[in-house]
Amino acid sequence: MKRRISVLLVLCALLPVMLTGQSVRAEEGSDGRLPAIYLTTREGAPIVSLEEYLSCTVDAEGTGEDDTFSGIAAEIRVRGNSSAYYGDVEKILANSVPYRLRFEKKRNLFGLHQGEAFRNWVLLPAGWDLVRNELALRMARAIFGSTAYVSDSCFVHVYVNGDFKGVYVLCEQNQVNRGRVNVNEPDPENEDPLVGYYLELDNYAWSEPDNAFFTLYYENGRVRDVRGDERRFVPAEYSVKSDITSAEQLKFIRQYLKNVFKILYQAVEKRTFYTFDEDWKLTKLKTKDPQEAVARAIDLDSAVDMYLLYELVHDYDCGEGSFFLCVDFSEESEVKRLQFTSPWDFGWAYADSTDRYWAGAFCEESFVKEYGDRSNPWFILLAKEDWFRVLCKKRWGEVREGVIAAMDWEKAFMESHREALSKDYRSSPDSARHVLEWLDDRMRWMDKRFKP
Repeated sequence: MKRRISVLLVLCALLPVMLTGQSVRAEEGSDGRLPAIYLTTREGAPIVSLEEYLSCTVDAEGTGEDDTFSGIAAEIRVRGNSSAYYGDVEKILANSVPYRLRFEKKRNLFGLHQGEAFRNWVLLPAGWDLVRNELALRMARAIFGSTAYVSDSCFVHVYVNGDFKGVYVLCEQNQVNRGRVNVNEPDPENEDPLVGYYLELDNYAWSEPDNAFFTLYYENGRVRDVRGDERRFVPAEYSVKSDITSAEQLKFIRQYLKNVFKILYQAVEKRTFYTFDEDWKLTKLKTKDPQEAVARAIDLDSAVDMYLLYELVHDYDCGEGSFFLCVDFSEESEVKRLQFTSPWDFGWAYADSTDRYWAGAFCEESFVKEYGDRSNPWFILLAKEDWFRVLCKKRWGEVREGVIAAMDWEKAFMESHREALSKDYRSSPDSARHVLEWLDDRMRWMDKRFKP
């Protein structure tokens, strides 16, 4: 009997890993410690710039022998916008801020991404409730599986020049890379527009002088959402996050995204159907099926997964920023239709009612008056369609247990690592409780709306 109980306990411990497709990693150990990253800059220079990298060495102390190393050369800078206090040096020095870490040579950290090595990694302050970003990414991995890239993540302690900076979430840099966003960038000498593109719906698009971006006007559409609220879509900026070499490429991807949205809008609102011809121009499609028209332009598997994630966590920011898409027009393309990818930044998530549509509906007028309209037009159009909700129900039936396992893992981790997570006086596992309880309530709504 004791042996049977022991086997069951091991299986229970591994269940979240099995369901989310992640390998067992150092941070999942049972000794209550967190991995630690020690960053040492030359002559102890403070890390305060959002643009300039500082040379540094990195020491890592994992919970296993293979996860520990010392004296590895790298560069580091502050990353982010509001989370980095818009570059205010005094506030950066007084608070925990996100960092972008770039090794000289590719390196793996603590077994993330199934042990694969990369140069670029990100350190995000866990914040007062600890789980906000880590849990969202863990649930995203459970939902997406292999549909599209989602950053791996784990909790770590971070030290800078000997000073403890707090509990952080170590995660990946969202970037074009064969192991991450897998699209083909152009040769520097080639201005051919038929290459890969990585795009961000980006409310900070104007902040960088050399940033390549464009405005999408969403067909100037006025629509009624799934809740019956009617409103006109607000234009938004999209930045090109992959390398491009010419104005012609920017013009091409701007027109392409405009046309993809037109295909969606016309199919849903007008029951008029378009597709792309061989020159990537719109042409009429002989069909009466809106799903067929939309599926020719959009990777519906990724759209369903992204919608379920953002409906689950209710992130107010999903129509305003840190919302990513990609497509690849090259001959070697593995992303032939517009793909929803790399979910990121859940600082505005887990808020307000758990008993209504959020991602698939316009945000409340009271919110709009204070913060602007951050509704997501892609989701609003898709969520109205019966066929799309059928796809969501089917997918929810497939991923629901993995989502629950991710939540259960987070709850167990908060308890088993309570002392290590409380080392930062600004947070403790108790402050994660409101997010976890909010999600428990939200799961009941998700089950009611998306039960297969």
